[in-house]
Amino acid sequence: MSTFRPILGNAARKDQFFPRPKIRKAILDALELNQNILISSPRRVGKTSVILDLVDSPDVRFYSVYLNTEGIDSGEKFFQQILSNIFDIDNLDQFGNFGKEAVSFFKSWGERVAAIKIAGSGIDLRQADKPSYYDQLKQFLTEAKLGEKQIVLLLDEFPVTLENILKKEGKDAAAFFLNQNRELRQTPSFQHKIRFVYTGSVGLLNVAKRLDATDRVNDLMEVKVGPLNAEEAERFIELLFHFRLKRMPSDKEVQSILKIIGVFFPYYFQLLIKEMADLADAGQKEDLVNKAFQNLVANGNIHLQHYKSRLRKIFDSKQQGFVTRLLLRIKTTGGLQRQQILNLAEGEGLRDELDDILDTLFHDGYLAEVQDKIGFYSIILENWWK
Repeated sequence: MSTFRPILGNAARKDQFFPRPKIRKAILDALELNQNILISSPRRVGKTSVILDLVDSPDVRFYSVYLNTEGIDSGEKFFQQILSNIFDIDNLDQFGNFGKEAVSFFKSWGERVAAIKIAGSGIDLRQADKPSYYDQLKQFLTEAKLGEKQIVLLLDEFPVTLENILKKEGKDAAAFFLNQNRELRQTPSFQHKIRFVYTGSVGLLNVAKRLDATDRVNDLMEVKVGPLNAEEAERFIELLFHFRLKRMPSDKEVQSILKIIGVFFPYYFQLLIKEMADLADAGQKEDLVNKAFQNLVANGNIHLQHYKSRLRKIFDSKQQGFVTRLLLRIKTTGGLQRQQILNLAEGEGLRDELDDILDTLFHDGYLAEVQDKIGFYSIILENWWK
Protein backbone atom coordinates (compact mmCIF):
# COMPACT_ATOMS: atom_id res chain seq x y z
CA MET A 1 0.00 0.00 0.00
CA SER A 2 3.03 2.28 -0.06
CA THR A 3 2.06 3.19 -3.64
CA PHE A 4 -1.43 4.34 -2.56
CA ARG A 5 -2.27 7.55 -4.46
CA PRO A 6 -5.74 8.76 -3.42
CA ILE A 7 -7.88 10.73 -5.85
CA LEU A 8 -10.53 13.21 -4.75
CA GLY A 9 -13.84 13.53 -6.59
CA ASN A 10 -13.63 10.76 -9.19
CA ALA A 11 -13.89 7.01 -8.70
CA ALA A 12 -10.64 5.56 -7.35
CA ARG A 13 -8.92 2.91 -9.47
CA LYS A 14 -5.83 0.71 -9.12
CA ASP A 15 -3.26 2.45 -6.87
CA GLN A 16 -5.84 5.15 -6.05
CA PHE A 17 -8.20 2.56 -4.54
CA PHE A 18 -8.40 1.72 -0.84
CA PRO A 19 -9.24 -2.02 -0.89
CA ARG A 20 -12.48 -3.26 0.66
CA PRO A 21 -11.78 -7.02 0.66
CA LYS A 22 -14.87 -8.05 2.64
CA ILE A 23 -17.18 -6.29 0.19
CA ARG A 24 -15.33 -7.70 -2.82
CA LYS A 25 -15.64 -11.19 -1.35
CA ALA A 26 -19.37 -10.72 -0.70
CA ILE A 27 -19.90 -9.73 -4.33
CA LEU A 28 -17.80 -12.59 -5.76
CA ASP A 29 -19.45 -15.13 -3.46
CA ALA A 30 -22.89 -14.01 -4.62
CA LEU A 31 -21.83 -14.18 -8.28
CA GLU A 32 -20.46 -17.68 -7.76
CA LEU A 33 -23.91 -18.66 -6.48
CA ASN A 34 -25.41 -17.28 -9.72
CA GLN A 35 -27.07 -14.37 -7.94
CA ASN A 36 -27.91 -11.07 -9.58
CA ILE A 37 -26.96 -8.25 -7.24
CA LEU A 38 -28.13 -4.84 -6.10
CA ILE A 39 -25.28 -2.90 -4.48
CA SER A 40 -26.72 -0.18 -2.32
CA SER A 41 -24.98 2.58 -0.41
CA PRO A 42 -25.16 6.30 0.25
CA ARG A 43 -23.23 8.59 -2.03
CA ARG A 44 -19.51 9.02 -1.44
CA VAL A 45 -19.03 5.66 0.27
CA GLY A 46 -17.09 4.28 -2.68
CA LYS A 47 -19.39 1.77 -4.39
CA THR A 48 -18.24 2.78 -7.90
CA SER A 49 -14.63 2.22 -6.89
CA VAL A 50 -15.57 -1.17 -5.43
CA ILE A 51 -17.11 -2.42 -8.67
CA LEU A 52 -14.37 -0.92 -10.86
CA ASP A 53 -11.94 -2.99 -8.81
CA LEU A 54 -13.68 -6.04 -10.33
CA VAL A 55 -12.62 -4.73 -13.74
CA ASP A 56 -9.09 -3.63 -12.82
CA SER A 57 -8.32 -6.73 -10.75
CA PRO A 58 -10.44 -9.31 -12.56
CA ASP A 59 -11.46 -12.66 -11.19
CA VAL A 60 -10.66 -15.36 -13.75
CA ARG A 61 -14.21 -16.71 -13.56
CA PHE A 62 -15.80 -13.50 -14.80
CA TYR A 63 -15.59 -11.01 -17.66
CA SER A 64 -16.54 -7.76 -15.93
CA VAL A 65 -18.10 -5.03 -18.09
CA TYR A 66 -18.66 -1.61 -16.52
CA LEU A 67 -21.23 0.94 -17.68
CA ASN A 68 -22.22 4.19 -15.97
CA THR A 69 -25.88 4.48 -16.95
CA GLU A 70 -26.67 7.80 -15.24
CA GLY A 71 -27.05 9.74 -18.50
CA ILE A 72 -29.17 7.13 -20.29
CA ASP A 73 -32.85 7.95 -20.74
CA SER A 74 -34.24 5.15 -22.92
CA GLY A 75 -34.25 1.38 -22.85
CA GLU A 76 -32.94 1.11 -26.38
CA LYS A 77 -29.95 3.32 -25.61
CA PHE A 78 -29.31 1.27 -22.46
CA PHE A 79 -29.11 -2.03 -24.33
CA GLN A 80 -27.09 -0.46 -27.13
CA GLN A 81 -24.48 0.69 -24.62
CA ILE A 82 -24.39 -2.74 -22.99
CA LEU A 83 -23.67 -4.39 -26.35
CA SER A 84 -21.08 -1.78 -27.22
CA ASN A 85 -19.24 -2.30 -23.94
CA ILE A 86 -19.39 -6.09 -24.08
CA PHE A 87 -17.77 -6.02 -27.51
CA ASP A 88 -15.16 -3.38 -26.65
CA ILE A 89 -12.00 -4.91 -28.08
CA ASP A 90 -9.60 -3.21 -25.65
CA ASN A 91 -11.63 -4.47 -22.71
CA LEU A 92 -11.79 -7.96 -24.18
CA ASP A 93 -8.07 -8.12 -24.84
CA GLN A 94 -7.10 -6.72 -21.45
CA PHE A 95 -9.65 -8.28 -19.12
CA GLY A 96 -11.60 -10.95 -20.97
CA ASN A 97 -9.15 -13.85 -20.69
CA PHE A 98 -11.13 -15.74 -23.30
CA GLY A 99 -9.78 -18.34 -25.69
CA LYS A 100 -9.24 -17.53 -29.37
CA GLU A 101 -12.55 -19.04 -30.44
CA ALA A 102 -14.56 -16.99 -27.95
CA VAL A 103 -12.68 -13.77 -28.82
CA SER A 104 -13.37 -14.38 -32.51
CA PHE A 105 -17.06 -14.90 -31.68
CA PHE A 106 -17.18 -11.62 -29.71
CA LYS A 107 -15.47 -9.69 -32.50
CA SER A 108 -17.82 -11.03 -35.17
CA TRP A 109 -20.80 -10.09 -33.05
CA GLY A 110 -19.38 -6.64 -32.47
CA GLU A 111 -19.18 -6.18 -36.24
CA ARG A 112 -22.80 -7.37 -36.61
CA VAL A 113 -24.06 -4.87 -34.07
CA ALA A 114 -22.02 -2.07 -35.65
CA ALA A 115 -23.48 -2.96 -39.06
CA ILE A 116 -27.00 -2.85 -37.64
CA LYS A 117 -26.32 0.60 -36.23
CA ILE A 118 -24.98 1.91 -39.54
CA ALA A 119 -27.73 0.34 -41.61
CA GLY A 120 -30.36 1.65 -39.24
CA SER A 121 -29.14 5.23 -39.26
CA GLY A 122 -32.12 7.49 -39.81
CA ILE A 123 -34.56 4.57 -39.94
CA ASP A 124 -37.58 4.40 -37.67
CA LEU A 125 -36.89 1.94 -34.85
CA ARG A 126 -40.30 0.37 -35.42
CA GLN A 127 -39.33 -0.91 -38.85
CA ALA A 128 -39.15 -4.69 -38.83
CA ASP A 129 -35.83 -4.82 -40.69
CA LYS A 130 -33.99 -3.15 -37.81
CA PRO A 131 -33.89 -5.43 -34.78
CA SER A 132 -33.88 -3.73 -31.40
CA TYR A 133 -30.70 -3.73 -29.36
CA TYR A 134 -32.60 -5.64 -26.68
CA ASP A 135 -33.41 -8.40 -29.16
CA GLN A 136 -29.81 -8.38 -30.36
CA LEU A 137 -28.58 -8.83 -26.79
CA LYS A 138 -30.94 -11.78 -26.35
CA GLN A 139 -29.77 -13.30 -29.62
CA PHE A 140 -26.13 -12.86 -28.63
CA LEU A 141 -26.73 -14.60 -25.31
CA THR A 142 -28.58 -17.41 -27.07
CA GLU A 143 -25.63 -18.06 -29.39
CA ALA A 144 -22.76 -17.31 -26.97
CA LYS A 145 -20.54 -20.17 -25.87
CA LEU A 146 -18.47 -18.90 -22.96
CA GLY A 147 -17.41 -22.14 -21.33
CA GLU A 148 -17.00 -21.72 -17.58
CA LYS A 149 -16.81 -17.91 -17.73
CA GLN A 150 -19.66 -15.51 -17.16
CA ILE A 151 -20.18 -11.95 -18.31
CA VAL A 152 -20.79 -9.68 -15.32
CA LEU A 153 -22.51 -6.40 -16.18
CA LEU A 154 -21.66 -3.70 -13.65
CA LEU A 155 -24.44 -1.15 -14.18
CA ASP A 156 -23.67 1.95 -12.16
CA GLU A 157 -26.45 4.39 -11.14
CA PHE A 158 -29.15 2.17 -12.63
CA PRO A 159 -31.98 3.71 -10.52
CA VAL A 160 -31.19 7.11 -12.09
CA THR A 161 -31.64 5.55 -15.54
CA LEU A 162 -35.01 4.24 -14.44
CA GLU A 163 -35.94 7.69 -13.15
CA ASN A 164 -34.84 9.23 -16.47
CA ILE A 165 -37.07 6.87 -18.44
CA LEU A 166 -39.96 7.51 -16.07
CA LYS A 167 -39.67 11.28 -16.56
CA LYS A 168 -39.15 11.12 -20.32
CA GLU A 169 -41.42 8.28 -21.42
CA GLY A 170 -43.80 7.69 -18.54
CA LYS A 171 -44.70 4.99 -16.05
CA ASP A 172 -45.56 2.26 -18.56
CA ALA A 173 -42.23 2.62 -20.37
CA ALA A 174 -40.28 2.52 -17.11
CA ALA A 175 -42.15 -0.59 -15.93
CA PHE A 176 -41.58 -2.25 -19.31
CA PHE A 177 -37.86 -1.49 -19.03
CA LEU A 178 -37.78 -3.23 -15.64
CA ASN A 179 -39.57 -6.19 -17.24
CA GLN A 180 -36.91 -6.43 -19.93
CA ASN A 181 -34.15 -6.49 -17.34
CA ARG A 182 -35.93 -9.14 -15.30
CA GLU A 183 -36.50 -11.29 -18.39
CA LEU A 184 -32.77 -11.25 -19.15
CA ARG A 185 -31.99 -12.25 -15.56
CA GLN A 186 -34.63 -14.97 -15.43
CA THR A 187 -34.25 -16.67 -18.83
CA PRO A 188 -32.88 -20.12 -17.87
CA SER A 189 -30.55 -20.45 -20.87
CA PHE A 190 -28.88 -17.11 -20.02
CA GLN A 191 -28.33 -17.67 -16.32
CA HIS A 192 -24.97 -19.42 -16.65
CA LYS A 193 -23.76 -16.83 -19.19
CA ILE A 194 -24.47 -13.44 -17.68
CA ARG A 195 -24.91 -11.79 -14.28
CA PHE A 196 -26.26 -8.33 -13.51
CA VAL A 197 -24.83 -6.09 -10.79
CA TYR A 198 -26.83 -2.88 -10.33
CA THR A 199 -25.65 -0.01 -8.18
CA GLY A 200 -27.31 3.18 -7.08
CA SER A 201 -27.28 5.67 -4.26
CA VAL A 202 -30.93 6.53 -4.96
CA GLY A 203 -32.73 3.35 -3.91
CA LEU A 204 -33.93 1.12 -6.75
CA LEU A 205 -36.68 -0.26 -4.55
CA ASN A 206 -37.98 3.27 -3.97
CA VAL A 207 -38.35 3.88 -7.69
CA ALA A 208 -39.82 0.43 -8.31
CA LYS A 209 -42.36 1.08 -5.56
CA ARG A 210 -43.57 4.23 -7.33
CA LEU A 211 -44.08 2.11 -10.45
CA ASP A 212 -45.96 -0.61 -8.52
CA ALA A 213 -43.23 -2.90 -9.81
CA THR A 214 -41.33 -4.20 -6.79
CA ASP A 215 -42.02 -7.75 -8.04
CA ARG A 216 -39.70 -6.99 -10.98
CA VAL A 217 -36.66 -6.45 -8.76
CA ASN A 218 -37.36 -8.86 -5.90
CA ASP A 219 -35.00 -11.48 -7.36
CA LEU A 220 -31.95 -9.28 -6.67
CA MET A 221 -29.61 -10.03 -3.77
CA GLU A 222 -28.68 -6.84 -1.91
CA VAL A 223 -25.05 -6.21 -0.99
CA LYS A 224 -24.55 -3.10 1.12
CA VAL A 225 -21.43 -0.95 0.88
CA GLY A 226 -21.23 0.83 4.18
CA PRO A 227 -18.81 3.33 5.70
CA LEU A 228 -15.37 2.21 6.81
CA ASN A 229 -15.14 0.45 10.15
CA ALA A 230 -12.91 1.92 12.88
CA GLU A 231 -9.87 -0.17 11.94
CA GLU A 232 -10.21 0.68 8.25
CA ALA A 233 -10.74 4.35 9.07
CA GLU A 234 -7.54 4.57 11.10
CA ARG A 235 -5.58 2.82 8.34
CA PHE A 236 -7.09 5.15 5.75
CA ILE A 237 -6.06 8.19 7.82
CA GLU A 238 -2.49 6.89 8.00
CA LEU A 239 -2.32 6.37 4.25
CA LEU A 240 -3.77 9.80 3.52
CA PHE A 241 -1.28 11.42 5.90
CA HIS A 242 1.57 9.56 4.26
CA PHE A 243 0.49 10.76 0.81
CA ARG A 244 -0.66 14.31 1.66
CA LEU A 245 1.44 15.34 4.66
CA LYS A 246 4.46 13.00 4.26
CA ARG A 247 4.25 11.91 7.90
CA MET A 248 2.30 9.73 10.30
CA PRO A 249 -0.58 11.26 12.29
CA SER A 250 -0.42 11.54 16.05
CA ASP A 251 -2.92 9.59 18.13
CA LYS A 252 -4.57 12.88 19.06
CA GLU A 253 -4.97 13.82 15.39
CA VAL A 254 -6.47 10.43 14.57
CA GLN A 255 -9.03 10.66 17.36
CA SER A 256 -9.92 14.26 16.47
CA ILE A 257 -10.44 13.34 12.82
CA LEU A 258 -12.61 10.32 13.70
CA LYS A 259 -14.76 12.51 15.95
CA ILE A 260 -15.21 15.19 13.28
CA ILE A 261 -16.02 12.73 10.50
CA GLY A 262 -18.62 10.93 12.62
CA VAL A 263 -19.76 8.32 10.10
CA PHE A 264 -16.65 7.08 8.33
CA PHE A 265 -17.22 8.01 4.67
CA PRO A 266 -13.93 7.82 2.72
CA TYR A 267 -14.79 11.04 0.86
CA TYR A 268 -14.93 13.16 4.02
CA PHE A 269 -11.60 11.85 5.28
CA GLN A 270 -10.07 12.89 1.97
CA LEU A 271 -11.64 16.37 2.10
CA LEU A 272 -10.48 17.02 5.64
CA ILE A 273 -6.92 15.72 5.27
CA LYS A 274 -6.41 17.49 1.93
CA GLU A 275 -7.45 20.73 3.66
CA MET A 276 -4.98 19.96 6.48
CA ALA A 277 -2.20 19.47 3.91
CA ASP A 278 -3.06 22.78 2.21
CA LEU A 279 -2.89 24.56 5.57
CA ALA A 280 0.44 22.91 6.38
CA ASP A 281 1.83 23.99 3.00
CA ALA A 282 0.76 27.55 3.86
CA GLY A 283 2.76 27.42 7.09
CA GLN A 284 0.04 26.46 9.58
CA LYS A 285 1.50 24.25 12.31
CA GLU A 286 -0.98 24.16 15.21
CA ASP A 287 -4.53 22.81 15.48
CA LEU A 288 -4.60 21.59 11.88
CA VAL A 289 -7.62 19.33 12.31
CA ASN A 290 -10.00 21.98 13.67
CA LYS A 291 -8.82 24.70 11.30
CA ALA A 292 -9.26 22.34 8.34
CA PHE A 293 -12.79 21.56 9.53
CA GLN A 294 -13.60 25.27 9.86
CA ASN A 295 -12.28 25.94 6.35
CA LEU A 296 -14.38 23.15 4.86
CA VAL A 297 -17.52 24.46 6.52
CA ALA A 298 -16.79 28.00 5.35
CA ASN A 299 -15.40 27.31 1.87
CA GLY A 300 -16.43 23.76 0.93
CA ASN A 301 -18.82 24.69 -1.88
CA ILE A 302 -16.74 23.17 -4.66
CA HIS A 303 -16.77 19.79 -2.91
CA LEU A 304 -20.23 19.81 -1.32
CA GLN A 305 -22.44 21.85 -3.63
CA HIS A 306 -23.36 18.73 -5.61
CA TYR A 307 -25.47 17.62 -2.64
CA LYS A 308 -27.72 20.62 -3.24
CA SER A 309 -27.75 20.42 -7.03
CA ARG A 310 -28.64 16.74 -6.84
CA LEU A 311 -31.90 17.56 -5.06
CA ARG A 312 -33.12 19.18 -8.29
CA LYS A 313 -32.57 15.90 -10.14
CA ILE A 314 -34.25 13.72 -7.54
CA PHE A 315 -37.34 15.71 -6.51
CA ASP A 316 -40.00 17.81 -8.19
CA SER A 317 -40.25 21.49 -7.27
CA LYS A 318 -42.73 21.01 -4.43
CA GLN A 319 -40.68 18.21 -2.89
CA GLN A 320 -37.47 20.24 -3.32
CA GLY A 321 -38.90 23.10 -1.31
CA PHE A 322 -39.97 20.77 1.48
CA VAL A 323 -36.62 18.93 1.55
CA THR A 324 -34.67 22.21 1.60
CA ARG A 325 -36.66 23.48 4.57
CA LEU A 326 -36.50 20.09 6.29
CA LEU A 327 -32.70 19.87 6.06
CA LEU A 328 -32.30 23.39 7.45
CA ARG A 329 -34.67 22.56 10.30
CA ILE A 330 -32.70 19.41 11.10
CA LYS A 331 -29.47 21.39 11.11
CA THR A 332 -30.77 24.05 13.50
CA THR A 333 -32.38 21.54 15.87
CA GLY A 334 -29.67 18.87 15.78
CA GLY A 335 -32.19 16.28 14.60
CA LEU A 336 -35.93 15.61 14.47
CA GLN A 337 -38.13 12.71 15.47
CA ARG A 338 -40.03 10.98 12.69
CA GLN A 339 -43.37 12.23 14.02
CA GLN A 340 -42.11 15.83 13.90
CA ILE A 341 -41.12 15.35 10.26
CA LEU A 342 -44.50 13.77 9.53
CA ASN A 343 -46.20 16.85 10.98
CA LEU A 344 -44.12 19.11 8.71
CA ALA A 345 -44.99 16.99 5.67
CA GLU A 346 -48.70 17.06 6.51
CA GLY A 347 -48.55 20.84 6.69
CA GLU A 348 -47.22 20.93 3.12
CA GLY A 349 -49.53 18.26 1.70
CA LEU A 350 -46.77 15.66 1.34
CA ARG A 351 -47.74 13.05 3.92
CA ASP A 352 -48.27 10.29 1.35
CA GLU A 353 -44.90 11.01 -0.27
CA LEU A 354 -42.88 11.31 2.93
CA ASP A 355 -41.71 7.70 3.16
CA ASP A 356 -40.26 7.84 -0.35
CA ILE A 357 -38.65 11.22 0.32
CA LEU A 358 -36.97 10.04 3.52
CA ASP A 359 -35.88 6.72 1.99
CA THR A 360 -34.24 8.65 -0.83
CA LEU A 361 -32.46 11.01 1.59
CA PHE A 362 -31.27 8.00 3.60
CA HIS A 363 -30.04 6.11 0.54
CA ASP A 364 -28.40 9.15 -0.99
CA GLY A 365 -26.26 9.98 2.05
CA TYR A 366 -28.02 13.05 3.43
CA LEU A 367 -29.75 11.69 6.51
CA ALA A 368 -29.51 8.78 8.94
CA GLU A 369 -31.82 7.62 11.73
CA VAL A 370 -30.11 6.96 15.04
CA GLN A 371 -32.29 5.74 17.89
CA ASP A 372 -35.32 8.04 17.81
CA LYS A 373 -33.85 10.97 15.83
CA ILE A 374 -33.19 11.69 12.18
CA GLY A 375 -30.12 13.82 11.51
CA PHE A 376 -27.39 14.44 8.99
CA TYR A 377 -25.20 11.49 8.00
CA SER A 378 -22.09 13.69 7.96
CA ILE A 379 -21.02 16.24 10.56
CA ILE A 380 -19.16 18.14 7.84
CA LEU A 381 -22.23 18.23 5.58
CA GLU A 382 -24.45 19.29 8.48
CA ASN A 383 -22.22 22.20 9.45
CA TRP A 384 -21.78 23.31 5.84
CA TRP A 385 -25.49 23.13 4.94
CA LYS A 386 -27.12 26.53 4.50
